[in-house]
Amino acid sequence: MSARAPTCRVQVRRSAPAVAHGRSIRFVAAAAGLVALVIVVGVAFAGSPGTLATGTKIDGIELGGLSPRDAESLLERRAASMAQVPVVFVVGTHRLSIRPDELSVAPEWARAVEVAAGEGDGNSLIRGSGGSRCASSPSM
Repeated sequence: MSARAPTCRVQVRRSAPAVAHGRSIRFVAAAAGLVALVIVVGVAFAGSPGTLATGTKIDGIELGGLSPRDAESLLERRAASMAQVPVVFVVGTHRLSIRPDELSVAPEWARAVEVAAGEGDGNSLIRGSGGSRCASSPSM
């Protein structure tokens, strides 16, 4: 036997370079930053929960920024101002004029505002992005 024993060459396999690890950390940091930016922008444009979202319209009347009570009041005043204006129905050669107050119908403005507010709310991050549009027929 010799004092020299045969030696084996051992190759050490290195894992993926540290660069790949650094890339994943940068990706996670960038994704977290993007999420934070979306939240900040969403909160900034969320508007007040006590008012209707910007762009909310009912029967063509802009109500964005109003409280539900103020919106209902505006719609009632507008309807009252149009109560004596006849709606003309035409069938062939026949014309029929009827004033809204003759029909004995009452619009449910409170319900219309409630529905519009619910449609415009979304979640707090996207509240006000597009508003809500409700229409009644015939237009007043």
